[in-house]
Amino acid sequence: MMATEGLSYLIGKKEVLESIEPLVYGGTGSQSNLETMPETLPDKFEVGSINTTAIFSAIRSISYIRSRGVASIIEKKHRLAEHLRQGIKNIDGVRVIGDGSFCLVLADNDSNIDMSVLMFMLDYQYNIKARVGVQCSKMANDHYESYPGGIRFSMGYFNTDRQVDYLIESIKSAIKSC
Repeated sequence: MMATEGLSYLIGKKEVLESIEPLVYGGTGSQSNLETMPETLPDKFEVGSINTTAIFSAIRSISYIRSRGVASIIEKKHRLAEHLRQGIKNIDGVRVIGDGSFCLVLADNDSNIDMSVLMFMLDYQYNIKARVGVQCSKMANDHYESYPGGIRFSMGYFNTDRQVDYLIESIKSAIKSC
């Protein structure tokens, strides 16, 4: 959403929402004179103060996304990830898979590169943050023979070609040290 964290949405029929008991209780937010959670909607689900910062952030992010267009945002993210995949595919010792804005760097089957060590080096030496290990889906890991895992990079709209080039060169350099 391009917004700060800490905001959730609950959509449902009024009669259903009224029948649901809150999971969390705490400050009564809009009705501080009560010792219990308010019964009115949406107050009964709002523990403590309303997160106005996150609400404002969500409103601005929706406005920004509309101004740029969802299709152009997706296209840029996919283009950057393809740039990354193309830049990594010829690096000795690793292979790359992925589609869309997703890219997973794996050690070649005949390589001795430890992805955890590589990620540590990318973090420590190049200030690159990413997720290392077995990724979300067991079936996908089985299909791509990606166990014990790899380094996952997901491109965001605010990433640049220059950052992707830096990442590619950093991976090349870090692999030489592995």
